[in-house]
Amino acid sequence: NGPKEARDTKRKTDWTTLQKSLEEYYLEYSVYPPALNALSTGETPILSPIPADPTNTGVYVYTYTPANSNTTYTLTACLEDNQAIGVDIIAPVSPCATKTFRLLNHN
Repeated sequence: NGPKEARDTKRKTDWTTLQKSLEEYYLEYSVYPPALNALSTGETPILSPIPADPTNTGVYVYTYTPANSNTTYTLTACLEDNQAIGVDIIAPVSPCATKTFRLLNHN
């Protein structure tokens, strides 16, 4: 289980980085970006490069979904360890077959 746990730990670390960067973007523009790549563009990029899932294939990709005119968002990632527990770890959500790591932001 070692490599799976290591990749899941990387996913959680990336999410913390992404969440902080999204909040910084929100403070600057009063909305969240339309896509994650907006964090790495402009005169002063907030985050570059944008973190990618350690496997970055199939269902193992990071999903960012802005909503409500970019005033809220959801970040999701499939975890490999089906026994994972903790804050923001929920039962599988499609397309994940194992646990899902999800961050919801509602400003």
